[in-house]
Amino acid sequence: MSDYFWKTYTEQLVNSLTANNEIIKFTSNPAVIGAYAESAVTELIRNFMTPHICSTGSLIGTAQVGEKLKQLDLMIWSPTPLPAIFDTAGFALVPQQSVHGVIEIKRSAYSSVGKNMKDTLDWVEKNVEGYRQLKPEVLKFVQEGGDLNMLVGKLPHEVFDIDENHIALGIVCVKESKQKDKTLDSLIEAGRAVVLQEIDVNGKIKVNTSHVLHLLEYLKSVRSRIVKKLDYEGVDVTGIAEKLGEKSPGSLKKQHT
Repeated sequence: MSDYFWKTYTEQLVNSLTANNEIIKFTSNPAVIGAYAESAVTELIRNFMTPHICSTGSLIGTAQVGEKLKQLDLMIWSPTPLPAIFDTAGFALVPQQSVHGVIEIKRSAYSSVGKNMKDTLDWVEKNVEGYRQLKPEVLKFVQEGGDLNMLVGKLPHEVFDIDENHIALGIVCVKESKQKDKTLDSLIEAGRAVVLQEIDVNGKIKVNTSHVLHLLEYLKSVRSRIVKKLDYEGVDVTGIAEKLGEKSPGSLKKQHT
């Protein structure tokens, strides 16, 4: 497809963002312009990810007990294998097993935006796992009755297909051409952040076509992750029951007689 197609397509896709050019006629305050852009980006993502849920809040898990949780701008999650708690009016605390993507949205490229964004992205990547599936040849080996002890000592990548895509993505809605931020630049270079719009020296807002397309590719990877994670994510009911001194229910699997 031609460059013209991609330029026109992405401009129309985010045409609600380009309304900033009209807002500038009423105010030059970056906070006001960015607030509108943030709302428009959030709405775009929610529409793209339907029927999956998008909430602000934070992620929780055994590793985060007693930890000062980070406020997350937008979590993409599903209520399986575990539902959220305190889930109301777009806010939720979501178990990390049910979180499939996190987006950190910054209205503008303010001073130190890169550092603040990186801190949150790193925290998410540390606390949320992607999918992990048995390699086809390993799965076949197990299904045919292969000895699992033969897999002991092998490296994870020899046994599993591991999710190599970023869990979290940073978005800067509006950036002025004169603004410099080495940390933000490094995040962009690493595929961990995008700048959707830039204001040139003449005050005109330009949509960054490749950055919008990168966002779409990220959202596609999140959709793929959701399906693959559900294949293996679950709760060890028996193990938890033993630790709590309870007698657990039997297996969900039918007993054949």
